[in-house]
Amino acid sequence: MKIKYKVLFSVIISIVVFNTLFTVYHVNTNQKKETDRLKAKIVNLNKLIAETIRIPLWQLDEQKIKNNLQAFIKDPEISSISLSDITGAIHLELVNLSHFEMNAKNGDTIVETVRINRDKSELATLKITYTSAIFKQELNRFSQRMFFLTIGLIILNACIIFFSLSLVFRPLKHLLAGISSLKQGDLEHRIQLNRNDELGQLGNAFDDMAENLKSITTSRDELNLEIEKRKKTE
Repeated sequence: MKIKYKVLFSVIISIVVFNTLFTVYHVNTNQKKETDRLKAKIVNLNKLIAETIRIPLWQLDEQKIKNNLQAFIKDPEISSISLSDITGAIHLELVNLSHFEMNAKNGDTIVETVRINRDKSELATLKITYTSAIFKQELNRFSQRMFFLTIGLIILNACIIFFSLSLVFRPLKHLLAGISSLKQGDLEHRIQLNRNDELGQLGNAFDDMAENLKSITTSRDELNLEIEKRKKTE
């Protein structure tokens, strides 16, 4: 595997691992935070709803009970509220239609049963269905955004790495070509990188080496020619 592909592969793995760990940490942390928040909200709303309808229940004022419950059913984290009094005279069921289909599909519901009492006498049973689908959907959207961000970072870094490494490996290719030519006996080949960095120094060193080899080879050939001439004259 070429070096530039090794570098690119390492960077891609680093991006994927970092973004995956960050996403998992964020999702787990926020899921715990939102779960604790929803639990606290459920406790408070159960008490508040019970207090709101206790007196109308005692008075058997069904319309007022319904009006009070309708104010709570608008809460985005309440799916449905059902109420049955012990006499059977009042039975109400309110459903938040905007969440009904979503909760039926995801099954992210918490059902709370609240018994409403007054003077140690039970007046009614209240069932409240809460949903955790909303904040879970938000966490899913965050995970999707992080996925596309990871893909975008991989593409961006791949372009940057390819461009950066091409600036390094292009002169190295010239150097390798020069070494190959020199190996085949071409002493006229020169790199001529015309750079002021380390690669330029390496190219200049190669050109100097090739020039020195040419001079040595030329001197050797001239010496051999002179020796042959002397042998012929003797």
